[in-house]
Amino acid sequence: MNDTTSRKVPVQLAGELSDQLMGTFKVMASLRDHAPRLVPGADPVAYPVLFRLTGGPSRVSDLADCLHADVSTVSRHCTALAKVGLVEKVPDPVDRRAQVVTLTPTGEDLVHQLHVQRKEWFDTILHDWESADIEAFQGYLARFAKDVERYRDAAHG
Repeated sequence: MNDTTSRKVPVQLAGELSDQLMGTFKVMASLRDHAPRLVPGADPVAYPVLFRLTGGPSRVSDLADCLHADVSTVSRHCTALAKVGLVEKVPDPVDRRAQVVTLTPTGEDLVHQLHVQRKEWFDTILHDWESADIEAFQGYLARFAKDVERYRDAAHG
């Protein structure tokens, strides 16, 4: 939809939204970076690996696909998480030559703590929002996320 005659959204409005989102992402990253570490040595940048593993053991390559990240990056995250006891690498039951990564009980506990912390964080942020506003925002955010995924898939075929 690059043809300006068929645009539903004015370019200026799209640009303003982009600026707002990028600013929000930066603030959220700053909050993450300055949050107290629940497990010393566990980098919050690796937490998406933990959340993905709640669905069960996975190969590093499959984790990388799900997280839309480079295999070497996810492998480094898994190694670091294993060093602090949050995940372990075990032989793949289907192919004993390969390994899968799985959450340890300590990793499961951390994921639970992170969920609780995140809910408390959002409860504090949204304390004066009306329920209808939160529901509307959820709907718009879900729609936006689907459009971003559709764009990504089209761009990377």
